Amino acid sequence: MENNKQAFASEFGQRSRFTTAFPTTLTPAQFVDKLFANAGVTPSPTDRNAAISEFGATNTADTAAKARALRRVAYSGYDFWLTKLNQFNGNFVSAEMVKAFITSSEYRQRFGP
Repeated sequence: MENNKQAFASEFGQRSRFTTAFPTTLTPAQFVDKLFANAGVTPSPTDRNAAISEFGATNTADTAAKARALRRVAYSGYDFWLTKLNQFNGNFVSAEMVKAFITSSEYRQRFGP
């Protein structure tokens, strides 16, 4: 399972749409900040620094590092939604999950005005 996750993140990070949006001219900090902004998540300093530290260099040409950073950011977004659901003991209606999703910046950037 872990190998599949790594392979998916690596392949996703090499898609032309992704490489166009996240060019290798970005610094690791810019790359990570843009990932978090795209996900609509405000990271903790620890999460941000952990994602940036995936890059051992000052550039974002390392595709394996990009995939690891992408996975860290994706997990942060997943954790956000899971925490929201857990705050309401799993009751997605009380948590207003649909409303929260529809008003999220990620959804609005992709589908909304």
